[in-house]
Amino acid sequence: MSATRSDLLADPSEIRARILEDHERLRKGFDRIELLATRLLLKKDPDVEPLRAMGLEMCGAFRRHMTYETDMLRPALLNADSWGEERVAVLEADHDLQLSQVGVVESRLRDRHEDSHLLCMLLLGFLIRLRDDMEDEERMMLSDEGLQGGLAIARDLGPR
Repeated sequence: MSATRSDLLADPSEIRARILEDHERLRKGFDRIELLATRLLLKKDPDVEPLRAMGLEMCGAFRRHMTYETDMLRPALLNADSWGEERVAVLEADHDLQLSQVGVVESRLRDRHEDSHLLCMLLLGFLIRLRDDMEDEERMMLSDEGLQGGLAIARDLGPR
């Protein structure tokens, strides 16, 4: 999903609402993958193929989300206040790291020789990191202060 011209002209509160809705959709997908991975680990479901398919689908959805988010947040953060460039740098660094992690996960999902238990553990760990990253982003980048130029974000720009 990429941002349209009307998206790029959206009010910061609209940007926030749209991205938070997308985060909620992603979390619901994460829930389904976690349930399936847990069932596989508990040997309640021996077929790993549905997990592979759902994992690859989630990776694609997350890539589209990051593109949309960057398209939407970059201009809003740049225009919010004098800390905008620093916040954009943090957002872009986070997205670069997440994209490299998504690439690793996709590669392992496509590897038919990958042990199903290791695959489950990889996905569960990855989803925990994505959830944590989304929570941090919501707190630091998507807060009303963050998109309206408040000072609350400046203290959060340090190393994680």
